[in-house]
Formats: sequence, C-alpha cells, structure tokens
Amino acid sequence: MPRVRFLAAISAALLAGSLATASPSAAEPPHLGAYIVQFADTISDAQRAELRGLGARLGPYVSDHAYVTRMTSATVRAVQALGFVRSVGSYAPADKLDPGSALVALSGDAQYLITLIERSPSDQKAVARRISALGGRLDVISESGRDVLATLNPSAVAAVTRLPEVLSVGAVSARRPT
Repeated sequence: MPRVRFLAAISAALLAGSLATASPSAAEPPHLGAYIVQFADTISDAQRAELRGLGARLGPYVSDHAYVTRMTSATVRAVQALGFVRSVGSYAPADKLDPGSALVALSGDAQYLITLIERSPSDQKAVARRISALGGRLDVISESGRDVLATLNPSAVAAVTRLPEVLSVGAVSARRPT
C-alpha cells in the first residue's frame, strides 16, 4: 500500500498546476464537460434515448453501471433528476492518468497515447491543436477520430488530462530489442 499512496501523491503533484481557461462568449456553444454517470441498474434503449434527448452523450462504460458522459452543466442537473440515475460526479484529471504514466511524466518529455471519450474528428482536432499550443509534438493522429499519439513535457501531460474530450493519457513504453 505505501507504493500506491506514493504513486497517488505523485499523480496529484503532477496535476496540481492550474490551467487557465477563458470564459465562453455568448456566441460560443455551451461547454461540454466530462462526468461519470452511475445508473441504478443496466440502462435500457429508451433510457439512452432520453439521455440523448437531454444532450447527454454516453461514452465508455467504466464499471458498476457507470459511464463516462459528456454534457453541459445544465444537462447535469436534468440528468441528476432522472429516476434511473444513481449519481453524477466529475471525471477528474487524476482519473485519466495512471500512476505509472505519472512517474514517466516526472522524468521529462515522453510519448503518450491520448484516447478520447468519443470517436469525434472535431474533438480530435481540438485536442491536437491544444497539444501543439502546449508545445507538444503530434506523432500520429488516428483515422478513427479517437486517438492521438504525442510527445509531451510534464506540464503538457497535466494540461491534456484537464481537457474534457480526453478519456485517458498513457505513457507509451519503449520497445525492447528481441
């Protein structure tokens, strides 16, 4: 357990820096945040349709009837009021970076696989633009609209975990000669 606490502390320290964000103007679309939505039971197609109708975009299944979900803060309130929803919580930056990748980030620049919550070319382009603005190097942008492979410095890793489009950030291991 001491190693787990140590790795959690490293992740927290890495992600402690702040990321300045501008307030959206009235002309900009509403900000879609990332949340964990846990349901009381397995959700039905009708419930999925109701969530879509509210503007909630279900992403990957996490566990225990929970999904990573993209939605606005106004939609969060509507989703929380649904009888089949147990809870709605934030999808925190620390949840997106495994402890091993946090250790790699502390050692300097490294290559990371950034996986998005949704297959979305527009989200992928937005994340790629942000990576470039952070000084990262884009190595591969997948055709699927879901993944980006980039070389990032430690502060860029922390900033990328704060992007609402991002599901996970994982360090890519160096290949070993055979």
